[in-house]
Amino acid sequence: MRIRTLFLYLCLIGGLVFDALCATLIFVPLTRDFIKYYHNPWTATLMGAGMFLGAIAFAYGCVQAWVMLRTIDKGQAFSQRAVDLLRRLKWSVGFVAIGVAVCWPQYFVMAAMDDIPPLFYLMIMLMMVLLVIAVFLAILQRLWQAALDYKQDSDLTV
Repeated sequence: MRIRTLFLYLCLIGGLVFDALCATLIFVPLTRDFIKYYHNPWTATLMGAGMFLGAIAFAYGCVQAWVMLRTIDKGQAFSQRAVDLLRRLKWSVGFVAIGVAVCWPQYFVMAAMDDIPPLFYLMIMLMMVLLVIAVFLAILQRLWQAALDYKQDSDLTV
C-alpha cells in the first residue's frame, strides 16, 4: 500500500470519527440551545434534522470512498463497480448539500437576531462548493463509464 493511499484511508477514518462525534455530542445539544436562545423551535428542529441528514450522508460517502479506494488498490479502477461507486458518492454529496439547505431557515433566524448576515453567505458558499463537487463527480462518473466502454470495445476487437 502506498503512502498516499494510506493517507487517504486515515483521512476517511478521521472523517468518520469526527462525524460520529458531531452527531452524538454536538448536534442534539446545539439544537436544544438554538431552541432556547432563538425561541423558534421549528427552525431549530429543522436545522437538527438537516445536520443529521448531512452527517448520515457524509458517513455513507466515506464508506463508499473507502470501498472505492479498495477497488482501485485491487487494480479494478476501470470496472462497472467503480462507476457505481462514483454514482453513490455523487448522491451522498448531493444529500449533504440537501442537509445544508434544510438548515437555511435557522441561518435566517440567526442572521436576523444576531445581525450576522455573513453567516448566511458562508452557508450559501458551502452549498455551492458541495454542488460543484457533486457536478464534478457526475462528470467523472460519465468519463469513467466512457473509458470502461472503450476498454470493453477494445477487449472485444482483440
